[in-house]
Amino acid sequence: MITKDDVVARTFAFLRTDGTELAHQLELLPNGTISGAGHPNETFWDITPDGLAFLNENGIATTLFSRTQQRGGQTIFFGTYCPSGSTQIVHMLWEWGSSSPSIQAAIEHRLVKHIDRRIHDLGQTLNLVARKLPPPTRRPVRVLFLVHAIETWDSLMDIYEAMRAAPDFEPIVATLPRNYHGEKCIFEGELANHEGLRRLGVAHIRPAAELSETGEAENALDIVKAVSPDIIFRQSPWDADFPAAFCAAALGFARLCYVPYYGFNLLEHYNVKGDHCDLYADQGFHRLCWRIYAESDVTARRMQMGSARGGDNVVVAGHPKLDRLWNARERPAWPIVAADGVRRFRVIWAPHHSIRGNWLGFGRFLQSYEAMLEWARQDANVEIVLKPHPALFAKLRDEPGLLDRFLHDWRVLPNTALVEGGDYGPLLAGSDAMLTDGISFLAEYQLFAKPLVFLDSAHHSPFNAIGLEMLKAVCRVDDVASARVFLDEFRRTGNDPAAPARSDIIETLLPYPGQAAQRVLEDLRAGLSIEG
Repeated sequence: MITKDDVVARTFAFLRTDGTELAHQLELLPNGTISGAGHPNETFWDITPDGLAFLNENGIATTLFSRTQQRGGQTIFFGTYCPSGSTQIVHMLWEWGSSSPSIQAAIEHRLVKHIDRRIHDLGQTLNLVARKLPPPTRRPVRVLFLVHAIETWDSLMDIYEAMRAAPDFEPIVATLPRNYHGEKCIFEGELANHEGLRRLGVAHIRPAAELSETGEAENALDIVKAVSPDIIFRQSPWDADFPAAFCAAALGFARLCYVPYYGFNLLEHYNVKGDHCDLYADQGFHRLCWRIYAESDVTARRMQMGSARGGDNVVVAGHPKLDRLWNARERPAWPIVAADGVRRFRVIWAPHHSIRGNWLGFGRFLQSYEAMLEWARQDANVEIVLKPHPALFAKLRDEPGLLDRFLHDWRVLPNTALVEGGDYGPLLAGSDAMLTDGISFLAEYQLFAKPLVFLDSAHHSPFNAIGLEMLKAVCRVDDVASARVFLDEFRRTGNDPAAPARSDIIETLLPYPGQAAQRVLEDLRAGLSIEG
């Protein structure tokens, strides 16, 4: 029971529970008036059978405080704003004390921490419930593929197509925007993802086609939940790449699955100076996944060692992306058509996005783009296709005018082209060689048994044992000039010293040739059957 002694001669901050401060120093005077409120709704106060009441200048109750808590020797009163409306407003009186220099900061911190904890707990509960629920018995298993990067859709496309052909699965695809700008949080790319899927003939929904001013996909998760998926595949473990509504914790209403977007894990860790946790195996996303599909036993053991939950959710299936690239050898394509009909030497240039800072440290675009332009201008007998990492151009926008100038100069040349988007296997098959400063292509291009030149930054994250094996089948160079020397020699003689190392590598990359997608489906069926 609240009494007058609880409130008289004390000073309070008057707040809403969203942290908005309505009055900084409010006092309840013995004569029944309120000092420091500054609003007619808080003119008088009184003690009623239900608690402490604030009254307006006409004596009508406006807020009723009926509950209290003690925090650090201070009293906090909780009350409800009395005038009726569609939204209940909760008010608070937080007593001032010598240890409280900022009531608003304190309440915001406590509220945010409490709300985050409740949301986290709810997400964990939903995830557990999703695991416990039996699989559907009256309809096929509904599987949702969230596509934020059309460039890596080929890691999932064979699974999608296998499910379309299977009577017990119902695949649905949804496009999302992505943020490749880091802390700037600029969400874009949904239209490109939509157009890419449309060109591939993949039917899809667009729950996040319209973005709010803050870049959030308003109501998008509600649309996804209305689809009622049993399983969700997300393309990457990086929550920062997605609108907040599609972070890993928010997807706990379905069984979360992951096929790595890269062909093979080649690095020990992501940061040049080491990671604070195992980003390959133990991000929050990995911990919440129902299934993670590893391409080999070696990768599975690596993930199990790095996982706080012991990697119980890791299953070896091979990699659908590598199967798809292997099959693409029979359908080569090349975007440059020479006016004279002469077939020239074809080079893919695949620059990475890690062009600055301690993150990965592979990207050499800023040091090499002028030399690549010069090469294309000087040598009319070579054709060069730029296949950038999907995040590269977003990073280059931090360099004012550079990207626009470069793309203009690149596109006007008759022997150059730019290729973005997914399903790039035919491009790799149509080429004669590749120059890259990236990571994934050091494994993926091996499948095509062609010269692979690695432009080494010499200050990147270290390779793991598999990565070091891959390097045995590449030519490592320090600059574009050295790459030109090697490739000119290959054009003249056909000599590629690294070629003999590729046979063993291909066996490592394809432990179950052509079987990855079906192995994923078989494991999904088995997992649902066991839990059911």
